[in-house]
Amino acid sequence: MKCATHHSEAVAVCVFCGRALCADCAKSCATQRIVCSDQCAAALTRADQALELILQKSLQSARAS
Repeated sequence: MKCATHHSEAVAVCVFCGRALCADCAKSCATQRIVCSDQCAAALTRADQALELILQKSLQSARAS
């Protein structure tokens, strides 16, 4: 697989958008997952926060039942 930007050999894949990344393009975000850009890192953070909120609400609902 080739890097989407540099067309060199890919060493990782962005966990948010799935873009292939070479060693120069791969960035680690706050959750220690590989992303291709700051935009993907921010979107991944928002998705994680939304998932956490859903899990909290589900737990509250289960306790109320």
